[in-house]
Formats: sequence, C-alpha cells, structure tokens
Amino acid sequence: MADKAYQRVETEELGEFKFAIITGKGFKAHKRNDYNSYKVTLEISESEAKRLQKVIKEFWKENKPKDGPKKPANLDSLVYFNERTEKWSISPHSRTEFDDREVVIGIVDCNGDKLDPKVFGSIGEGSTGYVSVNITIYDEGVSMFLNSVQLIDFVPFAGGSGDGSGNFKKKEGKALAGKDAGSFSKKKKEKKKKNK
Repeated sequence: MADKAYQRVETEELGEFKFAIITGKGFKAHKRNDYNSYKVTLEISESEAKRLQKVIKEFWKENKPKDGPKKPANLDSLVYFNERTEKWSISPHSRTEFDDREVVIGIVDCNGDKLDPKVFGSIGEGSTGYVSVNITIYDEGVSMFLNSVQLIDFVPFAGGSGDGSGNFKKKEGKALAGKDAGSFSKKKKEKKKKNK
C-alpha cells in the first residue's frame, strides 16, 4: 500500500481569528469523539477562499482513491461561506495528542520567531494572521489539520478565565494606582512580617 499523501498549505492573505483554542487541554469538538482537539476559525477574503479551494481540488485530483468522486465531498465544509456573517472561513483542527505524544501548535510572529504559547496561546477575536495546515485524503474527501499560527496583530482572549479584569477599556476618572497601588501584595507582605 502506498504512503498517504500530505501537503503543507499556508494561507497567503491576512485573515482575522474568530475562534482559537490551541493550548492546554483543548476541547471536545464533537460529542462522539473520544479525544480533545485544538482548533482555530480564521475569516479570509473571497479570493483567498477560492485559492484554497483550488489547491484542495488539485490535491484531490492528484491523490484521490481510484473510485473516489470527482471532487472531495467535504470541499464546502473545509473552505466555507458563513451565511450569518457573510464571510469566508476555514476552521482547521488537530488532536491534542497523537500516538500518545502531546501535539504542539506552533505560534510565531511576523518574522517567524517562536512565541511563548503561555502568553500568545489565548488568541482573542480581532487578532489577525495566517495559519499553516496539512491536508491529506480519506475515502470521500480531504482532511485539514492545523500545524501552526502566525500572528500579526494579537488581541489576548479576555473571557472565560483569569479574574476577568482584562475586559475593561480606559475611561474618564481618577487613577487608583497611586499611594495604595499594589495593596493586595502589601497586605500579604505585612502578614508575612508579623509571622516571622
């Protein structure tokens, strides 16, 4: 049996991230899955969507199974038009573990330099960039697996974790980071001194 065909594909036009879970435990993408996944949803231009569809169709034509359909059955779900937002998107995913090894989704900046996933792994809506994926075939279609993310503009995800204080925008008023700044840590220090 011949080796399975793979092709690395990168988005070429800047897109906007609408959803991203690429670190930690991931999430269960479908209730029937017995594994967790990492996933991003990247909004792309129509011209980029058409380019990606062409790449996928050519890959399918060159590598499809002998009795496979003329075009991959899932083409419209790999690169899709969202009727609600009226935007084109892709949503590549990856298992969080493969062959009992942890999968790491690479994160780089505009120069290709690696970024710390603990800092840049929580990507919020409004972030922009590119993704790198691997495509491969199965009996009726093409699978698209997430490899890495290149961030151009980074907006940290502000909801669902931490203390929630990252959601506020600057407003008029008196700054409270004056003489009592860091009062939480001062109380802890004073307590430690008394205990010594």
